[in-house]
Amino acid sequence: VFTAYGSSTNSVPRYRRLIGAQWSDPGDIPTGVTPSVHWTELEGCPIRKEIVAGVLDSNDDIKLAVWDGTSWGNSHVFSTVNAGTGYKRFDVAYESQSGRALVVGRYDDTTTVRYNVWDGTAWLHATAQAAFNLAGGTARLIVTASCPGNDQILIATVNSLFDLQLFLWNGSAFTDLGIIETSTHNDQPGAVEIVYQQQSGDALVIWTIWGATPKFRVWNGVTLGPENIVPIFPDNVYFLRAAGDPTSDHIIVAGVDKFYDVQVGIWDGTAWPDSREVETDNANQVRQGVDVAWEATGEDALVVWTPWNAGVPIVRSLAWRKGTALADSTCLLYTSDAADDYFWV
Repeated sequence: VFTAYGSSTNSVPRYRRLIGAQWSDPGDIPTGVTPSVHWTELEGCPIRKEIVAGVLDSNDDIKLAVWDGTSWGNSHVFSTVNAGTGYKRFDVAYESQSGRALVVGRYDDTTTVRYNVWDGTAWLHATAQAAFNLAGGTARLIVTASCPGNDQILIATVNSLFDLQLFLWNGSAFTDLGIIETSTHNDQPGAVEIVYQQQSGDALVIWTIWGATPKFRVWNGVTLGPENIVPIFPDNVYFLRAAGDPTSDHIIVAGVDKFYDVQVGIWDGTAWPDSREVETDNANQVRQGVDVAWEATGEDALVVWTPWNAGVPIVRSLAWRKGTALADSTCLLYTSDAADDYFWV
């Protein structure tokens, strides 16, 4: 298990590995000097012991490095023009069959989004190439997701006009699937989530809307299905997280609304059969104060969030077992009496 992060006492991004039950000492990711890390991204290869790490720093640079199973190398600069801090303006996704990594990101302050590909041996382009043009505005959020059965990668962008636009990478070229929303609630991570269903290969695209209930559409590899509201959520959901079951078409989705409530629901591939409100006083609405994940066996899904507790860090969790109803009770994951404590769990 890898974790990557920025440090106020180090000019390069740091990483640690969880080996068994022990964390390694901190080490450097060799992306070059980064006065301040604004965003890190890690993506693991589906067919090799390999990880691509990306960093957006305070110089408006996007920089990349590759872990080959033993050490870091193949450092590469994606952009030094004006990637723009303050937003998640790049993402990394691996093609499921070929094992190549696609990096998509903002390069400058134009409407053009660029890309590069790591083929397992080298970066294909010395400089990032033009991938596609947004209909307007500049990219502020880029989200990618890989199809489990082929080399398709679905890409969502939110621009400075709060338009949500989809694109498809088929392993060699990009296709513009159009603008599907003109008023996302915000342009931060959590405004849109893409999750592929493991068995059908369909992708659930779910997004927030300003002053309205979140909506979703299903991409079947060829066309987008009709737009529908997400019945498990109220109006004004600010933040979303979703994760797919690795053994079925189930997807678990969590959202935080304007009242700081955490709502959790289940998509079974065709409908939303179950939902629960698990928190009424979350610590925040927009920053990532909630996350979801599945066990590799597909038996249980875990929801973790940070309730407000007079400034004392508390994390709570809810485990959902497939085939049962979502539980009404939750459990304490950890707590601390020091506001500056950090935990890996």
